[in-house]
Amino acid sequence: MDHPLVWVLILVLLNFNTDVSGQVVVPSMNPLAVGSNVTLNLVPESPINIGTWSYETTTIVLFYPSGSIVSTSYRGRVSFNRSSSELSISSLQLNDSGRYTVQGMEPVLTAVVTLSVQEPISNVTLRANATDLVELNDTAIVTCSVSSGTSFSYRWMNGSSEVAASDRVRLGVGNSTFTIVSVTRYDEGPFRCEVINGISDGTSQPIGLNVRFGPERPAVTSPELAMTGHVVTFNCSASSQPPSQFSLFFNGSSWVVHLCGLQQPHCQKQHCLQDAHCY
Repeated sequence: MDHPLVWVLILVLLNFNTDVSGQVVVPSMNPLAVGSNVTLNLVPESPINIGTWSYETTTIVLFYPSGSIVSTSYRGRVSFNRSSSELSISSLQLNDSGRYTVQGMEPVLTAVVTLSVQEPISNVTLRANATDLVELNDTAIVTCSVSSGTSFSYRWMNGSSEVAASDRVRLGVGNSTFTIVSVTRYDEGPFRCEVINGISDGTSQPIGLNVRFGPERPAVTSPELAMTGHVVTFNCSASSQPPSQFSLFFNGSSWVVHLCGLQQPHCQKQHCLQDAHCY
């Protein structure tokens, strides 16, 4: 802009008291995706004889009764409608995010809007420091990442429930990671990460933790009374991961009753499987 009149108009506008209520700028959409177009509408509609549209401290277009001048950096990307004072901008980029102001000297008015130009989210993935863990001994750290996207936020899910911070569960700065201290058998997941911004969202594939524990103290059940010559069945169980293997001892020796009575010590030995009958 090398026109003296233009610079005089800009200086007048910048130093003119334009604090007039009742005028607002309404964008056709906000937030917006990279590459999209936007129209900034002055509401209520008001033709401006002398004024400017600007981005932050940069003038986009200056208009006056005999014409208008578009800044070199915006030529080919903007159009100005004199009858409505609306400004259209095409092929938006991330650096187009910010504050847009229309100022009028004739009539006197000012209105401002802040645009957010965002990149869509893609390829949300999870990574864990380890997935094979020992109960109460190990710590799990799960990290969520995206291939692309801007201005996003994270949400962690454990099955259908949202993960909340607690004494053992710690969310990292920005919530892109969460840590489970001293994992338990109830921390196996599946965990998912949801990422969202104003124009898109994405969800990771689930990830599960294999938490090993036990075996806990085994329990053996059998009938309280048995008749000689009848079959006696023992049921052995103990919570553990991975599943436990069992042995049944009788008078200090590994011995399992197999289709025989209590008074027949020659019964053969067999293996006893978890949550199955000892036979």
